[in-house]
Amino acid sequence: MPNHGEICRTLNLQCADDSIAPAEVGDYLHARLKNSRLTHMAARGHYPHLSHPEETTRLIKAYLASA
Repeated sequence: MPNHGEICRTLNLQCADDSIAPAEVGDYLHARLKNSRLTHMAARGHYPHLSHPEETTRLIKAYLASA
């Protein structure tokens, strides 16, 4: 991933027990994207914005506030 981290910071939200994008995918992206933050969520599955909107919103707001 050429220079994406230099262009834009990235927040990777990794759910537990995500059968579509397991933890290894989050680790892979985090290792390759400079200025990325990998956050492990308590939410399970692949759609935290639907199943756990409060946790998702809280983590995104915290990330944006840290900018």
